[in-house]
Amino acid sequence: MSLVIFGDTPYAWVAAIQMAAFGTTVTLCPGWGRLVDQPDDELMREPGLDALRLEQERSGRLGYAAGVDYTCPERAGAAQYWMAGNMSPPELLDMCGRLLTAACARAEGRPPVFCVLSAFPVGTLARLQAHLRQTADCQAQVQALPLFVRAGNVLRDFNQPPLLLVGSDDGGQAQALLDVLRPVVHRAREVMIVPLTAAELIKSSVNAMLATRMSFMNEIASLCEQTGVDVELVRQGMAADPRIGGDYLQPGCGFGGPSFSSELLSFARTMKDVLDRHSIIETAIGVNESQRELLFRKLWRHFQGQLAGRCFAIWGAAYKPGSASVQDSPVHPLLQALWAQGARTRVYDPLAGASLAECYPDQPLLTVVDDAYAALEGCAGGVDGAEALILITACEEFQCPDFERLRATLRQPLIFDGRNVYDPEYLARLGFTYVGIGRGVVV
Repeated sequence: MSLVIFGDTPYAWVAAIQMAAFGTTVTLCPGWGRLVDQPDDELMREPGLDALRLEQERSGRLGYAAGVDYTCPERAGAAQYWMAGNMSPPELLDMCGRLLTAACARAEGRPPVFCVLSAFPVGTLARLQAHLRQTADCQAQVQALPLFVRAGNVLRDFNQPPLLLVGSDDGGQAQALLDVLRPVVHRAREVMIVPLTAAELIKSSVNAMLATRMSFMNEIASLCEQTGVDVELVRQGMAADPRIGGDYLQPGCGFGGPSFSSELLSFARTMKDVLDRHSIIETAIGVNESQRELLFRKLWRHFQGQLAGRCFAIWGAAYKPGSASVQDSPVHPLLQALWAQGARTRVYDPLAGASLAECYPDQPLLTVVDDAYAALEGCAGGVDGAEALILITACEEFQCPDFERLRATLRQPLIFDGRNVYDPEYLARLGFTYVGIGRGVVV
């Protein structure tokens, strides 16, 4: 079987590389009208992914093409087209329509199958199916294969998914897709075949539930600050209940990511349009937006609004540990608010420093450094030291720092911990003022 995959997303690359490793001949089209033959830096750091990519290229099972090539009848001979790009619903319908027209012009074998891996608003795939039936005489099939893969773990999540979810309005075609995915089927904890719209709803509902848990925990942290309770005690008590568990129950300075927030907003709009009322998801999004401003509000109150000319050290810029992406990261609202007050910032992130620098190439109040302790030296040639350390991303490198060096380098022993990484009692014994989320000193 030949398989063509469109997109320059983690979904596209992991599916192409691993399907080639399963023995399928795969053509990956990351660009539309341009040839791309290598993933971005963040994906290159995914454990095992780049080595497997090079191995499949050498085997000849993995090749590349410009996506627009497959709108030519002489190239449109694939049995399946997997759509895994970042595109709008109209762009998806247009691309699939053009591919189908080319495939029908070639008129070889069965009509192609369009399998959608990326997340789209609920109802998009049903519209795609109707659109394709109007586009050409040969009846293409639309399927959904929503992937639940996490940055830093994409290969393992693809190969050993807790849930392998297939959306199809034709049970026979769904079984054919499972045959292609046989190695994954054997390792999956659970396999479900559901209608197209149900698959969209499951994917969106999983994201919404995770967002709701995180936002609820942030509200509990705010309550803890007002009642004098350490939120970590509450979190541990909640996690001990097997009905709740501990996953996604850590308060912090807000969630983000390349597509997570946009998918939530899309789902919230669907809920409002269909149910004609505000949803829990909208509330969760609102709580998160407020949480992303929380660290700045704490800084403002601590320094009584006198932030101009001060220098702050920031550890972490990525939206999550192990990622080089700063897209929709909580670091952005913090930096922009500090700059608006005339504060200077020195930022270190083990993976995402270059990405952050690219976002603000002409910002004189930003210095991106390549060492965690260099961020502490302050903005005047290392003479004064930074006013405080602010932690944004809970990278492993930040878990057990040299606190004596921190105290000696900072102008004052002051830490604002946006991820509750450190123990406030331990830091208090070391002479630090510790401000966390629902714990430590309340500001």
